[in-house]
Amino acid sequence: MKIAVVDYGMGNLRSVSKAIEHVAPQAQIDVTSDPARVAGADRVVFPGQGAMPDCMRELEARGLHGVVVDAARSRPFLGICIGLQMLFERSDEGGVAGLGLLAGTVRRFPDSAMVDSEGRKLLRQLESLILPLRGLRPCRRPHLSYRLDADHSGA
Repeated sequence: MKIAVVDYGMGNLRSVSKAIEHVAPQAQIDVTSDPARVAGADRVVFPGQGAMPDCMRELEARGLHGVVVDAARSRPFLGICIGLQMLFERSDEGGVAGLGLLAGTVRRFPDSAMVDSEGRKLLRQLESLILPLRGLRPCRRPHLSYRLDADHSGA
């Protein structure tokens, strides 16, 4: 099984590839910015970190937009962090258009929201239930700073 990790210059590729290697040791992992190699993979992982406008610009500059859209529509596909957010139609971050594969806008939580403590509480509960079953250890917890708003209402 070939797994392509899309390299468009905006992700922690080593951490992602090592995590995949850990859970799928039999897989051939290809960290690549070559559209043909992404197209030829059985599964695709689309990581990212940074700001949505920068990520979309880099994806376009490397000629990966079309192949990422095709992969997300046609085979097992995992978007991580901004890689997931980019699958939506739009983002509040810079007002930039996303890939449009998922309906909705990625919206920033209001500054007054108590997301971090509640989000971490939920994550700790999930870790205590799921990780021991899988023999895994807790890892770095994500910051929960965005919500997904499929109806564009902002509510």
